[in-house]
Amino acid sequence: MSIAIFSLFNLMHNSLFVKEQVAREDKLKNFSLCITKTLKLDEIISAYIDFLRESISASQIYVCLHSPEENCYRSTTSALSLSKRFVLRDDNSLVLWMKEYSKALLYTEFTRQTQYKSMWEAEKQALQGLGVSLVLPVECDSQLVGLTFLTDKHSHKPYSYDEISFLESVASIVSIAIKNANLYETIHKEAQRDSLTGLYNRRYFNKQLEEDFECARAHSITVILFNLDDFRLYNELYGSGEGDCLLSHFAGILQAVVGNKGTVARYGGKEFAVSLPFSCASDAEELAGFVKQSFSDYLSKESGPTQKFLTFSAGICSYPTSAASPDQLLSYANLAVYSVKKNGKNGILTYTRTASTQPEYYNERSKAAIVQEYTATIYALTAAIDAKDHYTFSHSQCVSSYASQLALAAGLSDEHVEIIRQAGLLHDIGKIGIPDSILTKEGKLTSDEHGIMRRHVERSIEMIRHLPSLDYVIPVVLSHHERYDGKGYPRGIAGENIPIGARCLSIVDSFDAMVSRRSYKETIPINEALDEIRSNLGKQFDPELGQLFVSLVENYQIKAVSY
Repeated sequence: MSIAIFSLFNLMHNSLFVKEQVAREDKLKNFSLCITKTLKLDEIISAYIDFLRESISASQIYVCLHSPEENCYRSTTSALSLSKRFVLRDDNSLVLWMKEYSKALLYTEFTRQTQYKSMWEAEKQALQGLGVSLVLPVECDSQLVGLTFLTDKHSHKPYSYDEISFLESVASIVSIAIKNANLYETIHKEAQRDSLTGLYNRRYFNKQLEEDFECARAHSITVILFNLDDFRLYNELYGSGEGDCLLSHFAGILQAVVGNKGTVARYGGKEFAVSLPFSCASDAEELAGFVKQSFSDYLSKESGPTQKFLTFSAGICSYPTSAASPDQLLSYANLAVYSVKKNGKNGILTYTRTASTQPEYYNERSKAAIVQEYTATIYALTAAIDAKDHYTFSHSQCVSSYASQLALAAGLSDEHVEIIRQAGLLHDIGKIGIPDSILTKEGKLTSDEHGIMRRHVERSIEMIRHLPSLDYVIPVVLSHHERYDGKGYPRGIAGENIPIGARCLSIVDSFDAMVSRRSYKETIPINEALDEIRSNLGKQFDPELGQLFVSLVENYQIKAVSY
C-alpha cells in the first residue's frame, strides 16, 4: 500500500513538474512573439521588465544597457526612477565578472568573491542601496549588452535553480531583441545623416520641414539655403580632401549658430539647408549674418601663410509673407540664391514677391547682365528646334512672351519673371528627339506615339541639366504639363505644389496651342480659347492665374495672336 501511495505521489509530482515546464515554455514563446513585434528599445525594455515582474514577482527590477560612447552601463529611464539612476563603468568589478563567467549571480555569492573586495565603497553602497539580490547578464554574440538587477521576491524566498534558469532564457530572448533594435537604430540614423558632415541629409530635411511647417502654420517658419561659391574651383586648388575638411567645418559652424532653434542639413554637395520654425525673415537674416562672420573668422584663422578665400550665397524665404507651402519655401529660397549668384555671389538675400524690396539686386545693369549672359545659349538651343520644327520654335516664343507677362502681372519678382521667360523658350526643347513622323503627323497620335511625345519633358530636362547656368529653369520645365487637380504628368502633383512658373506655362502653353494652326488641327478663335481656359479653372489650371490671364488678354494687356 505504501509503495502504491509513493508511486502515485511521484506520478503527481512529475506531472506537476511537466505542467510547470510546459507553462514556462509557453510563457517564453509568447514573450518572444510579443517582443519581436517592436524595434524600439524603450518598448523592449518595458516589456522585459513587465514580463519579469509578472513571472518572478520581484520587488524591483533595474536594467542597465551598455553605452559604447561612454564606456559604461547606464540604467534605463523605463526601468528606474530618475532619482535612482546609476552607472557602472566598463572596468567595474561586477561587469568584469559578468563578462568572464556569463551567467546569473546571486549578490550574496558575489560579496564573497575577490572582485567584490576590489570595488570602491561608493560602488558597493550604490548596489546595496538598490537592494540587489540577483544579477543577470544580457549577452548577444558574446558581448555583454546589458545587466539586469533583481531585488528580493515579494515572498522573500530565495531564487531557485529553475527560476534562475528561466530568467537566463528570458535574457537570451531579450538580447536578440536588443541587438535587432540597435541594428535598426544604427541603420535608421545612417539613413538620416550625411556621412561626411554628420548633418541630416536631404531626405530627412524635407520630411522635417513638412513637420515644422504643420507645427508653425499658425505662426511663421523660415528656410535658409547656403550654397558655397566656386567650390569646384576650391577643390581644384587645394584638393578634395581639403574641400571635405572645409565642408565639415562649415557644417559645424551652422550647427553651432543654429543650435536648438531649427534643423540643419546638408542638402546637396555644396549646399546646406536650415529650417527655422517660429522665426521670421529678419531672424534668419541675423542668423545668416552670424554664419557669414563665423565662416570668415574660421578661414582667416585656419588658412596659415597662404590665405584661402571662400564665400557663400544664401537665400531666405519665409512663410506666410512670401510662400504658402514647404515646397515654395525651398523653391523661392533657391531663387534668392540664384539671384545672389548672378549678381556677384557672396551675399544674403531674402526672397519677396515684388522686385521693389530688392533694389540692390535688381538694378538695370544686373538685369541686362543676366540677359546677355544666357541669351546666346538659349537662342542656340531654340535655333536647333527651329531647324527641326518651325512651329515648335514659334510656339516657344509665344509661350515665353505670354508667360513672362502673366508672371509680371501676378506680382512675381523680376528675377522670377526672367526664369519663367527662359523656361518658356526651352520648355519644348526635348522635341528635338521626337521623330518627324510623330512631330508633324496629320491626325491624332496613337497611344504609343502619344507616350513618345510625352517623354519630351524628360528629354528637355536631360538637355538642360548639362548646362549648369540654366539648371534653375528645370522645376518649371519639368512641371508645365502638371494639372492643378493632380491629373497631369510626369509627377502627378497638384495645386500649389506645382511651381508657380509651371502653372503660368501650363495656361499659356494650352492657350497658344489652341489659337495656333497645327498639322492635325485648325486654329480656334481667341475668345473660344479663353472660354476653354475658364471652363478648366481649378481643374487643369490655377484658378487665380487662369482668371488673371483671361483678363489680361480681354483687356489687351497681353496681345494674343492666332497663327
